[in-house]
Amino acid sequence: MSSHPGSTLQEAVKLSLFLRDNGIHPEQVQDFYPTPGTISTCMYYTELDPYTMEPVYVPKNTQRKSHAACAAPILSAPEPPAGAVCTETGRTAGSDRHKAGLSGRTGTARRQFPKTVRKRTATPQRRRIPTKPQTIFQKITAALIAAALPLLSGCSLDDAESYLTDTIQQAFGGEDGAEAENNGGSGTGSCTVHFLDVGQGDSELIVTDTAAVLIDAGEQSAADDILADLQQYGITKLDWIIGTHPHADHIGGFPDILSYAAQNSDLTISNVMIPQLPDDMIPTTRTYEKFLDGVDENGLILTQATDITIDLGSASLEIIPSPGNDYSSLNDYSICAYLTCGDTSFFFTGDASKPEEKDLLRSGALDGIQADVLKVGHHGSRESSTADFLAQLQPSYAVISCGAGNSYGHPHSEAVERLQQYCGDQIWRTDESGTVTIQSDGASLTVSTEK
Repeated sequence: MSSHPGSTLQEAVKLSLFLRDNGIHPEQVQDFYPTPGTISTCMYYTELDPYTMEPVYVPKNTQRKSHAACAAPILSAPEPPAGAVCTETGRTAGSDRHKAGLSGRTGTARRQFPKTVRKRTATPQRRRIPTKPQTIFQKITAALIAAALPLLSGCSLDDAESYLTDTIQQAFGGEDGAEAENNGGSGTGSCTVHFLDVGQGDSELIVTDTAAVLIDAGEQSAADDILADLQQYGITKLDWIIGTHPHADHIGGFPDILSYAAQNSDLTISNVMIPQLPDDMIPTTRTYEKFLDGVDENGLILTQATDITIDLGSASLEIIPSPGNDYSSLNDYSICAYLTCGDTSFFFTGDASKPEEKDLLRSGALDGIQADVLKVGHHGSRESSTADFLAQLQPSYAVISCGAGNSYGHPHSEAVERLQQYCGDQIWRTDESGTVTIQSDGASLTVSTEK
């Protein structure tokens, strides 16, 4: 594909749209003149349409063509298009393949991802987690292109400055972005954390002045209770739902919650996060399949956990993914999260046990982190809440989520004794107290219980 030196920006955009709409993917781009006609070159190297700053599909070689949907960096718009599902291709043999397509929408080069259709076979197939990768390099490239194009096309300096400001806000999260990298939020005001009673499982609801996050959702049987809790607390939008790891006692309730949101107007789910897993650890369970079906049903982008901080208005939530990739248990791939609200803080652990706790400490992921409140790992198992881990976090309060009379004997006395060294009698159990609610005004904490 080439564009002549005298081409206008509009002509180059029309060319790119024609190629997109007709499914033509050029093997080469031959245009290196410093004129607006070089938009094709910009598209080739950045995979962005400089006119709209939205992603376009430009395969560059045979391998790129076969892996484009999973390997190409995507700059996501502040509000993803309805029905968009980011999927991954190029997986191992026997895996379900998800193919991404281009929309036929006129006037833009918005990248759309159709809902997936899975072939049911006698042997369970592992579904790779669709991801929404982002890179600093990509964002800087977008900003530089935004700075150059208005000047090349004859815009005034004032117009160029306004255009660049808007584009940088979009590229780096902006006012409308749900996630902000290395942006801790205001850290003032108030927030509330409800440690929901879901029996032998986990579920925590974070509510701030402008946002709500649901971490885990217990077993499938807990879904109706969680939906009732959301209505009780006046939650009509979940900015994020986070499955710390794909065990049924943590993500089992999500399918029904996702299905409800897809079919009813009184609940909206904006983003879904789950950990990255090695191929041999990706579940083939019906629970996990139903979870992914629910994501598809809502037209959501499934986000892979990375080191980011989510701005929740009056608080911030730092995502701490598991640092390992060769654990024998899904528990140790649990996403951890660190919530700060003013001078108060909470630490969420999923089912992280000794191997992950050790790696979190060794990797430096917990450097400088101390927490007033600890959501105790793995329901109070003796294999979690190790001495070194607690010495780092120094919690004053602890909440254990477990079911009455559970067959595992959770919480184990060894873990409780270690917790008591820091928390004394400020340890709450959902099997005894029901839902535990801890409110922060940014300076102090107030605890209330259901029972």
